[in-house]
Amino acid sequence: MELETLKSWFGFFALLISVATSAWHIISSGSKKTASDLSEFKKQDKDEKSAILSVLQALEKRTQSLESDMKHLPDAKAVMELQIKIEQLSGQLGRMEENQKGMSRTVLQVQDFLMKGAVA
Repeated sequence: MELETLKSWFGFFALLISVATSAWHIISSGSKKTASDLSEFKKQDKDEKSAILSVLQALEKRTQSLESDMKHLPDAKAVMELQIKIEQLSGQLGRMEENQKGMSRTVLQVQDFLMKGAVA
């Protein structure tokens, strides 16, 4: 009788193990797909990160170039001083122009005098 009882229990355990194995297989099949999806995501993420990194490096180079160019430009104080100097030069040129007009009139008068004196 004990042998019959053991056979029935072994059969029950075999059935339980096969049901558990089938259930585990069904449950773990989703994890395999998830694992493959995860590996594909990691690959895409790596590609995207490298693309973003290359764009950031190009942007960094452009920013450094702009910063080095900006160092050579005058600041607001220097621009104001340049404006004042240009206005001073403009005033000096105006005075020189007035002097030149006076000298031009004098030269024309001397020329007329000499032309009339040479004729007479």
